[in-house]
Amino acid sequence: MHLLVRSMWPADTSEEVGKAYINFVGKGMPKGVRLLESYVRATFNGIEGYTIYRVKDENFVQGFKELQEKYVAFHEVVGYRYAIEPMLTAAEALPMVGLKPPGE
Repeated sequence: MHLLVRSMWPADTSEEVGKAYINFVGKGMPKGVRLLESYVRATFNGIEGYTIYRVKDENFVQGFKELQEKYVAFHEVVGYRYAIEPMLTAAEALPMVGLKPPGE
């Protein structure tokens, strides 16, 4: 499974967010969790961030909890908001509707 973290913060707090991110990544990831990529973009409402993590199925619950604990570091940044959303790949979701992923 994957976790998608959507975040948003005021542009004038970007340096604080950047420092928190460097600290966050520097402490490593929970067992079974791999950071795939982080993206940011500027909008009229501030900065939006999108980060994708791959989580091994057997580590999902513990990995989710530990990742949530790590995001507490961003609570110090005024105006920072985020949501952690579980996501399935298409290959993971197709069997739920009785279909086989291509190549299987």
